[in-house]
Amino acid sequence: MDVGIVGGVCSICPACGCSTRSISTRSSVPRIGTALYERAKRQAEHELRVIESRGHAGYFLIVWDLVQFCKASGIMAQGRGSAASSVVCYALEITIVDPVGQKLLFERFLSEERTVMPDIDIDMASDQPREKGIQYFYKHYGAEGAAMTANVISFRNKSASREVGTALGFDREMTAKLASLLSSWEYKAPSDSLESTLCQGRTKRRPGWRSKREPL
Repeated sequence: MDVGIVGGVCSICPACGCSTRSISTRSSVPRIGTALYERAKRQAEHELRVIESRGHAGYFLIVWDLVQFCKASGIMAQGRGSAASSVVCYALEITIVDPVGQKLLFERFLSEERTVMPDIDIDMASDQPREKGIQYFYKHYGAEGAAMTANVISFRNKSASREVGTALGFDREMTAKLASLLSSWEYKAPSDSLESTLCQGRTKRRPGWRSKREPL
């Protein structure tokens, strides 16, 4: 489950920058060894400066709110991906990997030089528990503040045959033969047809190319 921003408004607390700082500071103390405490504190201050300067504090609180709801409801929810490089995510209990002890790079997740939005992936239990978390999100933040998205992958004929051949364990030679038997034609609009594609192919032939059926 990808948690993103719609409108960029945090409904938990208007002073979300201060809230993010106070929650992360309060949560991190009992979860980190004393030998790493000073390093973690410096790293947390650096991350909080970046998060606040980019205006992302509300986003972190929204993700934290979802994770807290899942834990209170007995729903398995775990942050993953590059977010595990963040001390703030660790302190907010979004992730469980100690980024300071593991010497992970925060800038892989978020930096002042990058203009992209942070992306925190949350793995949730499937079926009913997952749906319960989704419905909480919709009810809590409303239709204007939440939306479902999906990645839809499509293949052309030749690419699809190669993927199928690989999945069935065919060798490269057999997969290539299957792909060569298929046309590269693809329907995109009512005006598209196999005949028009063939005609376009004839007009794009390189200079000097001649069909066997054409006279010299």
